[in-house]
Amino acid sequence: MGGARERAIILEDIASKVRGCTLCRLHQSRTCAVPGEGPIDAHVFLIGEAPGRQEDAAGQPFVGSAGKVLNKALAAARLSREDVFITNVVKCRPPANRAPTADEIEACRPYLRSQIEAVRPRVLVSLGSTALRMNAEGRILLLRKSGEQIWCLPKGTLEPGETTEETAVREVHEETGLHVKLLGPLTEVRYAFYWPPDGVNVDKTVTYFLATPIGGRVKPEPGFDEGRWVTRTEAMKLLHWPNDREIVTRAFDATRSLGPSGGSRGSSPGAKRSARRSR
Repeated sequence: MGGARERAIILEDIASKVRGCTLCRLHQSRTCAVPGEGPIDAHVFLIGEAPGRQEDAAGQPFVGSAGKVLNKALAAARLSREDVFITNVVKCRPPANRAPTADEIEACRPYLRSQIEAVRPRVLVSLGSTALRMNAEGRILLLRKSGEQIWCLPKGTLEPGETTEETAVREVHEETGLHVKLLGPLTEVRYAFYWPPDGVNVDKTVTYFLATPIGGRVKPEPGFDEGRWVTRTEAMKLLHWPNDREIVTRAFDATRSLGPSGGSRGSSPGAKRSARRSR
């Protein structure tokens, strides 16, 4: 790929194709596709999950309340919006702001990869959030990826305008079928890695919360074939990623001072009953 001018032309061609794309079902309900925006020489490349209602109406990423959240975060990092490239994994809004499905993500993947190749950022940034679910018996819920025999903790990506708390609650429901109550923040993990296919460094931040179920039943979404409540010892044996094992250790250590409902060991019977009903 040539100089900045040639890459800018390629980037605009990608945007044009996105606006007319009919490769997946999402085009049927969209108002506007949202290709993304930013300078061709951006060093930082931000990736959200999917456009929201306001983005669908405007055809631009992270506008309205979502834009205010993003601009505040960028200011804290001493960056301006004009300095970064902003896009999403999928370019059209999923109905009712649901999470995009695997086939929708796959349909958009060539667009995202081509954008990364055109911009040539130094760093890719993805923000995520997850909640570790503890039931009344003090077990934690793990998910197994379909066909991979890999047990893991669910994670999700912030949608436009969401707080990390809102993301955690939504992702838990979407991926596990459970409604949860957040008990509080657990920890935040930031890590970076090099992604050879695109020749870029990826910087990722994941915020973890401790949560307890208050309704629903375990029904993993497509992409996972099993959800299982496990003890600490079982979790250490099953979890594939060292990072996940460290987080689970923190979660169990944190619950030493909590009762099954998430209150202190002297918490009210009413709170405990609520947790027991949600099993």
